[in-house]
Amino acid sequence: MRLILMGLFILFVAPSYGKLIEGPVDIFKDLPKPGTGVTIVPASKAVCPNDEYFHGNNHDYKLSHSTYPLELLKLADEKAFHEAYLKSDFYMTNSDPHDTHLKKNLSQIRLAFPFKKLKAVKNKELLGFAAGGSWLKPAGWSDIVEYFKREDLGVCNFVQHSMKLTRGAIWLKENVVTYDVNGLVTWYFVKGSEETGFLYTLKWYDDEFSYSLECARKDFLPEQRAVMVEFGKKIHRES
Repeated sequence: MRLILMGLFILFVAPSYGKLIEGPVDIFKDLPKPGTGVTIVPASKAVCPNDEYFHGNNHDYKLSHSTYPLELLKLADEKAFHEAYLKSDFYMTNSDPHDTHLKKNLSQIRLAFPFKKLKAVKNKELLGFAAGGSWLKPAGWSDIVEYFKREDLGVCNFVQHSMKLTRGAIWLKENVVTYDVNGLVTWYFVKGSEETGFLYTLKWYDDEFSYSLECARKDFLPEQRAVMVEFGKKIHRES
């Protein structure tokens, strides 16, 4: 089995406090200016024909036909994953700096910023690392992804994205924003179905990085949010 993380362009937003636009704005036409960080848009003044992506600060979830939750769950399947991938020479030794496959060691990835393995993730819980985002010449990748499996969270990936280096910017609707993770701009949402499993997502931002914690579980668990928020607080304090 191969896991490939394709590089993707993300127009993200950052400063932890966030700026407030008085509006009105059309989220799909009036793109934020690069490097402006997090901007909070009043929900009543934002023109957004599809609100699904910005919804999620309660325990409702959106039905989705995506199979990604199941794919993430399969990543930690003992037989399918460990036998087919984790024992391969490619996983063990590949050090191509431009490659985005899953790697065993963080040292196999060239990043444009310093990053250390999450202290909150034990070695036995760790599944691997992958590069993502944009390749910034000559420094390296703008994103790092750490995959792990924890009993209290499910099968997860943690993404740290350098908004400073990529001059990131993002708009968030005011009604989805909280400050749950250490007083930083935070938002949470759930997508999935009984057939595909559920993907729980927690995002937060400071003045240099955006952080994303995605965890897949087979069942819908209202208590998942509180567990992820506490985990997010811990890993951000330790970063």
